[in-house]
Amino acid sequence: MIELLALIKIPSPAAERIAEHFTVHQLPEEGEARSAMLAEVGPRIRGIVTGSRGYVREELLEQLPALDIIACYTAGVDPIDVEAVKRRGIALFNNSAALNDTVADLALALLLGIARDITGADAHVRANLWPERRYRPGNLLRGRKVGIVGLGGIGLQIAHRCAAFGMEVAYYGPRPKDVDYRYEADLLELAKWSDTLMLSCPGGPETQNIINADVLAALGPGGWLVNVARGSVVDEAALIAALQNGTIERAGLDVFADEPRVPAELMQLDRVVLSPHQGSSSVEVLPLRAEIILGQLRDHFGN
Repeated sequence: MIELLALIKIPSPAAERIAEHFTVHQLPEEGEARSAMLAEVGPRIRGIVTGSRGYVREELLEQLPALDIIACYTAGVDPIDVEAVKRRGIALFNNSAALNDTVADLALALLLGIARDITGADAHVRANLWPERRYRPGNLLRGRKVGIVGLGGIGLQIAHRCAAFGMEVAYYGPRPKDVDYRYEADLLELAKWSDTLMLSCPGGPETQNIINADVLAALGPGGWLVNVARGSVVDEAALIAALQNGTIERAGLDVFADEPRVPAELMQLDRVVLSPHQGSSSVEVLPLRAEIILGQLRDHFGN
């Protein structure tokens, strides 16, 4: 069978489905075992299966001379040196189509979570404080101005959901799209217009820390931030400072700069909802992702 290299632990049921058609080698993260495996099977590897923490850099590509496809289990391909892959004529596929709805759903869950302070209200009830006093009121979503950073497949589904809640929607990206939502070519101007920023853009060098102190200041003291993109998109130190000093008010975060490590300062902040990078993880989508990635591999190799 054709041999593949897995840079991540492929979740079920994808692992079992792929193993029915290919020989899969699980690459150790580091050390002598990693070097030994690459020396032994590297020349025979035809494909890579990777994800958000499986890095594909020049050094690895040099050890895989027969490689001709990379299948990424996630929507983002920021762990991959895309230019190096292009130079070698290696096919690159992601899993974006399967993730649009599930990530957009979590984005709205985070938005509702910070709007109605659901985690705080839950803690209030569990601490048996309700008999003593009512919990503080939350906020409506209707009428808020939502700026979406990145109107790809996920961003578009976020936009549709926000519009359904009665929010005004605008978006920022490299170019306008054929949609009914307002386009803003300048990120700072989008932040000034918005009272809520929702991030759904790709990671990578082009978007590294684009949400910085200036953008957060433009969003303002009543501002909310929701990030289901990549942790690298946000200057995390600037975000922590902005939340601590009231530059913005609330945040809902599914991604972080150094996952799975989350800064203690974020954990200590009120009106911040944290999620362990669960945007793409839903029971209904997991088998669909498996079939998509298997289909990409089988179509490429004609088996």
